[in-house]
Amino acid sequence: MEELATGDYYGVFIDDTGSPGLEDTPKTLHSERKTWVAVVVRPEQMRDVVANFPPVLMQIYATFNATEFHFADIFGGKEAFKGIDLDTRLRLFGFMAQIFNNYKFPILTETLDPPTVMTIRSRYRSIPSNFGFLDFTSPTDLALFLLFLRVSKFVKEDASSRNRQAYVFVDEGRLLHGKAIVTPWEPVFARQRIYFANSEAVYPLQLADFAAFSINRTQILVGRARMRPADAKLLEILSSVAFNYQNLVKLHGELSPDDKGFFDVINLRPAKDEPQ
Repeated sequence: MEELATGDYYGVFIDDTGSPGLEDTPKTLHSERKTWVAVVVRPEQMRDVVANFPPVLMQIYATFNATEFHFADIFGGKEAFKGIDLDTRLRLFGFMAQIFNNYKFPILTETLDPPTVMTIRSRYRSIPSNFGFLDFTSPTDLALFLLFLRVSKFVKEDASSRNRQAYVFVDEGRLLHGKAIVTPWEPVFARQRIYFANSEAVYPLQLADFAAFSINRTQILVGRARMRPADAKLLEILSSVAFNYQNLVKLHGELSPDDKGFFDVINLRPAKDEPQ
């Protein structure tokens, strides 16, 4: 974190999402899909993030007795956010969305489900069954590996005139806090490593938590027949960061209320390259 604070390195922060066991998963989404999300913070922005994030977390702790932003808990009103009114919780989403809007953090994603993994492996038979501890028959591990490749390509192209490296952190889970993968991408990944860390210790991982929750929740809501007013309010907030996602198809649509106060998304069509 001290080296990131110098503003000499990219920071890349990765988290996962999905909806295993969700009973009303839209038919367009495989219930066993796994999505990994990487938020890229450019070197000149990294200094601001390291300096400004801790005071915000101190305020979150003072107000809610929460040690970090955890957006599934915030929206669900769980854990430290239990009993907090919806409007206050939605303002936290609006606050983080504004940060993404101000800094234009690029977000890279990779999603796989079991049928897609089978298709990939049957089409490219040279793919090994594993890469170190990563199991390439698993949507979780193969998607994570493909995201590493996507991050490497993005940073290499973005930093072509900067000659700078990236410190890459993955939210702990697949490996424990403090563990690392040694990679073959030394010119791009600082110290030739990908680190796994706790989001309280490496607090910019909470940016990735927001980006991961946002894409998963947006896809679920748009795929449902109708949504609650609270969901509609959330969707409007999250839509403001849609163009941060670099490798996803964007759709533009309107929220239409019915006579019972529920909402539906109508008139979905391809979005232009600028926010709408």
